[in-house]
Amino acid sequence: MNSSERILGFEAEADPDGKMIPLVVRMKLDLAELRIRQSDWQALSGEQRDSLVQLPVDNSSEICIFGQVIQSMLSAVGRGSAARTSKASATIHFWLEDTEPQSVAAVRLRAGVEAKWETLDRFGRYVLSYAARKNDITLCRIIAADMPTMMRIERVQNS
Repeated sequence: MNSSERILGFEAEADPDGKMIPLVVRMKLDLAELRIRQSDWQALSGEQRDSLVQLPVDNSSEICIFGQVIQSMLSAVGRGSAARTSKASATIHFWLEDTEPQSVAAVRLRAGVEAKWETLDRFGRYVLSYAARKNDITLCRIIAADMPTMMRIERVQNS
């Protein structure tokens, strides 16, 4: 697992009991083209949740293993299985592209966050894309503060 792929500080602070699906697991679910409900996540034990956070997804084999593990965990707690996203509704993984999407750049610039897309790791790109999808400049700044080795907050001038 990449060292940046972790539960971010603001997530742990806002949800100390781990009831919400953390961004790192959301990214892994997107890569595995799976969806789970919040109630499914909450049915898992703390140890199971921790293992999903830690499970690597650096290649197609690991992504497949992640999918199998989460399916097995959900089945073991009587939750059925994770839903597969259809190709038509699958999340577009634009955060995996080499070029920063305009929507991400726009939110990042409004938030006053400096980040070089080409040097960001996959998780850094994912969380910036998540903030852009929400059109949330405050979240973008919080993420940047939580990932200071990849991003920095610039001074924002009011217009």
